[in-house]
Amino acid sequence: MKIYLKVVALTAIVICIKGQATNVNREYYLRNYAKKWSSAYLPSRLMAGWNSPCGKALEEFYDAIESFQTKDAWALTMVDTWGKSKDGLLYGSPDVLGAYDQCLRISSLNNTIRGKYCSLFRWTSQGGQIIGHSTQWRGQSRDQLMKGVTYDFLEHERHQSYLQKLNKEYKNHSLSISNGLQSNGSVRMGGLPSLPIPNDYLTYGTCMPHVCSKRQLQISGFNYVMSCDEPDWKISLDGLDISFISLCCIIGALMLTGTAAHGYTLYTKQEHLAKGPMRFILPFAVTLNLKKIFTINPRPAPETITCLNGMRVMSMCWVIWGHQNMKTLLALANQNNLHMIDNFLFAIARNAHVSVDSFFFLSGLLVCYGVFREMSKTGSLNIIMYYVHRIIRLTPPLCMAVWYFSTLNRFTIRGPIPFSYSPKPTDLADYCRNFGWKDIAYVSNIAFRNNQSIPEGCMGQCWYTSVDTQLYVLAPLLLLPLYYYKTIGRAWLYVVTLAAIAMRGFITWNQRNTEVGVDNPWMYDIYFPTWVRADSWLIGIWTGYFIAKMGKNKLQLIQWQVVVGWTVAVTFGLMVMFGRYHAPNPAVGAGHIMYEMVHRTVWASCLGWVTIACHYGYGGIVNEFLSQPSWQPFSRLTYPMYLVAMQFQYAYVMHSRTLFYFTHINKVME
Repeated sequence: MKIYLKVVALTAIVICIKGQATNVNREYYLRNYAKKWSSAYLPSRLMAGWNSPCGKALEEFYDAIESFQTKDAWALTMVDTWGKSKDGLLYGSPDVLGAYDQCLRISSLNNTIRGKYCSLFRWTSQGGQIIGHSTQWRGQSRDQLMKGVTYDFLEHERHQSYLQKLNKEYKNHSLSISNGLQSNGSVRMGGLPSLPIPNDYLTYGTCMPHVCSKRQLQISGFNYVMSCDEPDWKISLDGLDISFISLCCIIGALMLTGTAAHGYTLYTKQEHLAKGPMRFILPFAVTLNLKKIFTINPRPAPETITCLNGMRVMSMCWVIWGHQNMKTLLALANQNNLHMIDNFLFAIARNAHVSVDSFFFLSGLLVCYGVFREMSKTGSLNIIMYYVHRIIRLTPPLCMAVWYFSTLNRFTIRGPIPFSYSPKPTDLADYCRNFGWKDIAYVSNIAFRNNQSIPEGCMGQCWYTSVDTQLYVLAPLLLLPLYYYKTIGRAWLYVVTLAAIAMRGFITWNQRNTEVGVDNPWMYDIYFPTWVRADSWLIGIWTGYFIAKMGKNKLQLIQWQVVVGWTVAVTFGLMVMFGRYHAPNPAVGAGHIMYEMVHRTVWASCLGWVTIACHYGYGGIVNEFLSQPSWQPFSRLTYPMYLVAMQFQYAYVMHSRTLFYFTHINKVME
């Protein structure tokens, strides 16, 4: 027993000594690091002014570094939060965020010095031009920034040599991935749209005394671009915030009242009360709305096109997956591993943009099918209610989404990543406040840029609702002649369809030397405009017209026709899906240009066959899958998912304290 106690005591002593030695080693490392590299993280005392608050705080910092007293541990903590070179620099990790939250919690013993987090940028291309994300310094040369300022070259000699060393390492690493990155820093893997990933740069986080300004760090850093987060930085509520909160409180009160009223009618079995004044409050009942959303009808009416539910949900998942792959590309820990993008399987995510054509197809089909069903019952179209129904169905949730992203959403965006890629995390809210009206007015696709071609918008994905609504407004010009004057109407629809395909082909040919990208003329000329996205919608009109005219009649197909139909649809669908695999960007050659011209029309036509085959009993296992009743609740939720998913993905990235690691599995899990 005594031996056992001695062993335990000896082990405890060894652990304590080892722990103490470890702490001493850590402090020694941090002190040496601060002495050697502090000029790469802190403003110059000379530039800040020796007697300025910043200069005095820096002097106190350096004194604390030399001190071995516990009260001065805050200085070592500040050094500990600096972003330092780490494993993976040659693997493609030029971003070192540091410890954001730890920095903002730093406080000296007398609370005179607190931490301020800043992101420092080292750009190494375009002839010394500062080309950072922060618009405050964008486009300014070194001479412009340093005009009238005397620079302390001697004090920053070590600083510059350190940066040159890191830059040399990164330039070597950059050469190793030249097959995957263009000289301008954009990813270009086969036919993948160019994605704005910076290449020739280094970024790292620093922590400095809060009394030092961003400008003092700017002029000390010589060619830096940075954004800083104050320790006491807060976003105060303004009138727009309060009004949104008030509206949410009113809606919440109505929901509680409606739920209570519904519960009362069920408990007392006085359901006749629902037909009285209570009918005005019951639509807000949570229980009733949840029941409507999650109700599954296992035996829908024969005229219901059941396969559309599966199409809609799968297309929405495809959209969200594609957006998630793009959102994290600016904050990757393994940028050099992006060769995985040039993968046959990943072509599915690469071509996620055709899922938007699936929605255009579904929209055209349902508009035509719904209008023809109504007119077959009433003999006419109530044109006023046709438009009012659209406004009531789409606009209120859209207004709420824009209002939220203009107000409360900015409270969720705070961390090292937004301060690395934007002057302030409230940029999204500012854009929504200034340009959200474009989304609500359904014109964001054609009023997306100002005279300087700078994007102006709130919810980027709302270009789709703008295009879809504009087509919806014009739909009666096609549907009424098609219903009342069948021959003339079909001829008119043929002309419009061919004109839409020709228009897309002409614009694609005219822009054939433009790279397919996320934020370039290709998006504004070939992706957003209504006149180049109408072809998929028109194929939906044709499909809806065919099903409506068939009515309750059974489509009779013989076996070889079914086989040929499915073979052609699957073959051309796969060609669209993988047609860009290893394709050049921009498209060159007749084959690639032809693909850009017609692939959306072909995709919608394939969906047209799938819809008709499934609806008339020739879908087999495909119809069994797409028509599963379990798709119904999720199908009802696709519109709200569409409105909020992209902004929540943005908030997810901007709130992260670490970089993201790119793998296919990670993107699916995210």
